[in-house]
Amino acid sequence: MAWESRLRVARDIAHAVAFLHTGFSRPVIHTDIMPENILFDQHDIPKLSAFGNAISIPEGETHVHKHQTIVTFGYSAPEYVTTGRVTEKIDVYSFGVLLLCLLTGEVGVFRDEKANVCVMLVDYVLKCGIDEIVNPRISTGERGASMQQQLQAVLDLALICVDEDPERRPTMVHVTKELRRIESNYAILEYPKDIMQFINLRFQSASFLRLVWLGVEVAEMKCVAPSDFWMPSSPKLRLVSQRSRALAAAFLTGVQMV
Repeated sequence: MAWESRLRVARDIAHAVAFLHTGFSRPVIHTDIMPENILFDQHDIPKLSAFGNAISIPEGETHVHKHQTIVTFGYSAPEYVTTGRVTEKIDVYSFGVLLLCLLTGEVGVFRDEKANVCVMLVDYVLKCGIDEIVNPRISTGERGASMQQQLQAVLDLALICVDEDPERRPTMVHVTKELRRIESNYAILEYPKDIMQFINLRFQSASFLRLVWLGVEVAEMKCVAPSDFWMPSSPKLRLVSQRSRALAAAFLTGVQMV
């Protein structure tokens, strides 16, 4: 499957899950998002299936506990496996693994031929760089650097989704918006070297997406930064709002905001 098709699958499934979470008075949690549960119709449109284990959260509640859980190792969120706690964020985790599957061509648990052991895809990806994990069938071709950055952006989004702390995972609405942005208009910006060096030292690969989650669009046309940190050197970079500016400053300095 070509990369454009994989990205379209990710976007369509993300939209479906976001609708389950927000389109009803009682959010519906799928609990079993994985490649095997994605079917294609006669027009090759992906459809999410297998709702047998879906759970609806009562109005006014943020979670439920399921005492007899049916988990799929490699795809189920850690807190769901260990405690049976069901929130929207367990679907976010599973969707993050799905993104990794689309990037790598592997499944949630697979055999590492080099080590001759079975490994969790999430653990494997965390130890490797983008060039090591991308499925060889995904060819950058003439698109070169722009496609490489698109792949990296999807990887960063996936890593945010599979964060062990459910509170740090984005909502599926945020995920859907980010995938649409990546798919439609991914721009390569030239950041000042000093800010790039600082960010590379301060954060891991998912840092840009964390800023996006806070309302700061770093990878496209808008960028937010403390005014004393650096001045935008491109007309494409501009301050969006005082709130976003404060959030970015707080995030970079480690200050908690309410």
